[in-house]
Amino acid sequence: MTVHPVHSGRVWGLLLVGVLSLASARPCAAQAQGASGKSVEVTVSGERPLLPHSAQAPSTASTVVEGEALHNAGATSAEILAKVPGVQVVRSGAESDLSTASIRGADSAQTPVYLAGIRLNDDVSGTADLSTIPLWMIDRVEVFRGNASAQADRLGLGGAVFFWPRKPQQTRTGGALQFGSNGEVGTGVAHEDGNDSGGILLSNRRWHADNDFSFTNDFGQRFTLREERQKRNNADFNAEDTWVVGHYRLGRGSSVTAVINAFDRDQGLPGLAVAPADHARVRTTRVLGGISSVVRCAHNSDDCSLELSTSALSARSIISDPAGELLGISGSFQNSQGRRLVQRAGIATRIGDLGTLRVSVQQSLETLQLDLPAGDERRAKREATVPALTSETPIGDLLHLYTLLALECHSTAASVVTFGQRNEDRSGLCAVHEPVGRLGLSLALSSGLEFLGNVGRYVRVPTLGELYGSSALVEGNSQLRPEQGVSADAGLRVSAPLVADRRTRIAVDAFVFSRWADQMIRYQRVSTGSVGPFNVASARVRGAELALALDWAAHVKLETALTALDPRDTTATVQASGRNDILPFTARLVTSSRVELYTQAVGADIERPTLGLSHFYRASRYQDPAGLSVLPEQNFFDLDLSCGLYAGRLIVRASLKNIFDAPSVDLFGLPLPGRTEHLALEAWL
Repeated sequence: MTVHPVHSGRVWGLLLVGVLSLASARPCAAQAQGASGKSVEVTVSGERPLLPHSAQAPSTASTVVEGEALHNAGATSAEILAKVPGVQVVRSGAESDLSTASIRGADSAQTPVYLAGIRLNDDVSGTADLSTIPLWMIDRVEVFRGNASAQADRLGLGGAVFFWPRKPQQTRTGGALQFGSNGEVGTGVAHEDGNDSGGILLSNRRWHADNDFSFTNDFGQRFTLREERQKRNNADFNAEDTWVVGHYRLGRGSSVTAVINAFDRDQGLPGLAVAPADHARVRTTRVLGGISSVVRCAHNSDDCSLELSTSALSARSIISDPAGELLGISGSFQNSQGRRLVQRAGIATRIGDLGTLRVSVQQSLETLQLDLPAGDERRAKREATVPALTSETPIGDLLHLYTLLALECHSTAASVVTFGQRNEDRSGLCAVHEPVGRLGLSLALSSGLEFLGNVGRYVRVPTLGELYGSSALVEGNSQLRPEQGVSADAGLRVSAPLVADRRTRIAVDAFVFSRWADQMIRYQRVSTGSVGPFNVASARVRGAELALALDWAAHVKLETALTALDPRDTTATVQASGRNDILPFTARLVTSSRVELYTQAVGADIERPTLGLSHFYRASRYQDPAGLSVLPEQNFFDLDLSCGLYAGRLIVRASLKNIFDAPSVDLFGLPLPGRTEHLALEAWL
């Protein structure tokens, strides 16, 4: 959620409380979930799968990104997700500028993003900014396409994304250095301490960049000869990211996990190329924390467990425009602050041969505060209750059915001051109540071959900003109904060795899907100089996703991901007009490929030296609903190198991104950084 920085003293106070509360813990085995979700122990043995997928929703299309893919020099959350099948990322500048993700043609507001199990989507625009999720302490990323797992408080119209932090597993202390183009410099320190009974992990990372890359400015006049080579001004940033993660085993099958994260960033807002801003700034701060526990119902039974979790999020964003360069309004023109508290309780039990049944209920409270110029303000809150039931039922040895049923119940209230006049609004108890759910199946056709299928219904409740307004120019509409969608998909997973010694393996993950969405929210003019949201749109998206991986002789690894979409606006007025019906900002073809040369060890002191070459292609996209403006295709290559030294105590990583300096633009059509170089060093004692 986007909200303003808590004062630094309060941030460090929260972190100190977390450290003290976890000080008695000693690290333990890694877990599948974070502080606000189910704590499921995972034991990793044998070789890592070529195309790993999440065990939290076995029938769904999912992708897990982990290991070196997350920690290549210069890697960002947006870059990682852009290479996952079914996912498209929209950027608005350099590393520190707004980046959002969409899945299967659903927009970013319809795609929930979670950090340590805590949803980050704000209640102003409904989006989650990927640039606020550094990868320094991230252990893995789980992407659910079409169907989110039961741990999500919002299933998402197209899917959901989960970023899970590292868990303490051993005793060591480390540090990191990074350098890169455009003034990129960063440092990090971390310490983890523990054994099989529990542990604690502490880390802090600080980094900054100038982002003063050069670009060709045509002053917004594409068909004139006036062009100048300029440097991007006022695009610098300074950021800090701190983690406290603790885990403690209470006994057989019981555990408690706690997570605290603080993020703070100050950056310039460069404005547009035709109207640059040299003095505008934005400060973003986020503090999140959670604690979860799993307790067996009976000391000597593994068939029943009680799951409890509590999580909290506070975030703030303050935009200052002292020279009136952005909107022609002097002073601090927007101060937005949001908070969310979520509590969840559930019980899971095994019912003999009938499978596993889990019943849970979640209660949440979130608030939004917007302070605008001329004394205008928005104060809004939402209370939500979501009871849910999930089950896994085996039918014979090969077929499994998975069921998720839930009811979303929401109540809202607001106090809005506009032009000195205060208006109050309050919905009734459970004014919005929508059923959601999913039915999935998995059929093991043979060893290494599995068929998967899912059908489901999903909703996205309007954000508090959409209901009650987000600025003096964007009014609210308290009569908005939830966006709703239905999806269906079917797919195959194949994983098998190609030779008897298993040194050459292949894996395939292929899905086809259709998704329909109705009552989609769009903005229309409501008066001179202002717009408001309405339920006016519908869409249909069909597509296919393919992921292929081949590991040859444990020395060469090939990976390819492909997404083909047919995203159509099916709104009646669009169809009747005969104008463009392709959804904007959605490419119809995205491919990502990588070839990696590696060896497990060279002597006693060199571990897994790796040389990788990656290619990314995204087809052109319409920039506006009418299809009058087109964002060009993107086509570039990256090169990366990594190596572990001295039994993994020193790790060296380097990368060259966009090797051929191919042109690339953001969602406004403005240039993105060209070729960049990055170097990262990580040492552990």
